[in-house]
Amino acid sequence: MPGRLVVHHVPGHTPGSIAVHAPERGVLFTGDALVTQDMASLARGPRVMDRSLTYDTRLAFESLAVLERINARLILPGHGEPWHGSPAQAVAIARDRADKKQPTHQPGHTRMRHMPAPTRHRSFERIGT
Repeated sequence: MPGRLVVHHVPGHTPGSIAVHAPERGVLFTGDALVTQDMASLARGPRVMDRSLTYDTRLAFESLAVLERINARLILPGHGEPWHGSPAQAVAIARDRADKKQPTHQPGHTRMRHMPAPTRHRSFERIGT
């Protein structure tokens, strides 16, 4: 992809989760930090992954603050359809779902503590926060 890419650390789904922003293209790759289809419930729309599939749900919701500040007009999530709109709009919807206490999303819940801590690859350098 032409242009520079900015990597943002967005832990929660996994300790080493990242999002990749292509500012010149207005595109944000969110991986599993923000998805548009939950793989546990199959529910659609912007959301944080189901707590059963998330390392630290509280941290996942805190990481939404990183995503909502990014200027993009297209989100390409790890699961679900592309989101045409800003990260701030998608994050607001994800938070609203959590505030309504949907059973699959409970901020503060930690489920996958058995996952090992991430190892940092020597060639990886985080260039955005």
